[in-house]
Amino acid sequence: MKNKKTVMAIMIAVLTIICIAICVLAYNRRKEIDANNRLNVVTSFYPVYIATLNIADNVPGVKVTNLSKPETGCLHDYQLSSDDAKLLANADILLVNGGGMESFLDTKKFAKKYPNLKVISIDENLPKEELDEDNAHYWMNLDFYQIYSQKIAIALADCDSEYSLEYMENYHGYSNKIDALIKKAKTIEAAANGKGVILLHEAFVYLADELDMKTEMILDLDDGAEVSASDLSKACKLIEEGKVSYIIGDSTYGSAIAKTIEDETGLHTIFIDPLTTGEYDRNAYLKGMKANLEILKVNLRQR
Repeated sequence: MKNKKTVMAIMIAVLTIICIAICVLAYNRRKEIDANNRLNVVTSFYPVYIATLNIADNVPGVKVTNLSKPETGCLHDYQLSSDDAKLLANADILLVNGGGMESFLDTKKFAKKYPNLKVISIDENLPKEELDEDNAHYWMNLDFYQIYSQKIAIALADCDSEYSLEYMENYHGYSNKIDALIKKAKTIEAAANGKGVILLHEAFVYLADELDMKTEMILDLDDGAEVSASDLSKACKLIEEGKVSYIIGDSTYGSAIAKTIEDETGLHTIFIDPLTTGEYDRNAYLKGMKANLEILKVNLRQR
């Protein structure tokens, strides 16, 4: 009998230890899950997402998720899916580009449907006098992108004050990298020499402005829009009259019209990336813009 009681006591002790161990593991797991989801940040589309990855880099417990798919590009006619709705329901912050880019965003409806979601437009600090009312591709201007990134840092620091220093340190590190590209752009500006350009994507307007190029015409082919015969004729006439020295386009949509213009005038198009899609890598914007500047540097010097 005594032995049975001893065995029973040992079994109870072992089970108690096991229970305690399970509870500790469960608590640590719960703590780990909470840490990983302390702040859920959602971004509207690719350029905002890449900038936010840099600002939130290595900040504990911050999860950054992009709303639209990487192949979506600009948000023309974008509609929220049921998965998007679930994502937003669990989000703390939604960072948007602004300027009308997020056509799906109805502020009043969002406030009712997602009462706990803070929506922040990151174009708020951009110089309004330098912006085109109908063009929200701000990230294609390096100075604007730097301000854009700063706004993200300020927004996250305000919402998550415990780690405000980390957000601002990340911004300064990222800003230094953007500065290097701004200096590179300055060297290209002299080669551009204020000459006229036709753009085959409105995203390039802000980059052309930064390089002090004169935009004579925009044939916006984003999302496969077609060019009318009259616009094509006007473009060719500008080139023949010597008012346009360059054509800059996006190869995804502009290759066909570029070939037509080249056949008519002999002027070939410089293809660069509008950076609306790409790899989900925090260095993607820096790599993409650096490649764009290299392409422009080579082609502008050749003419």
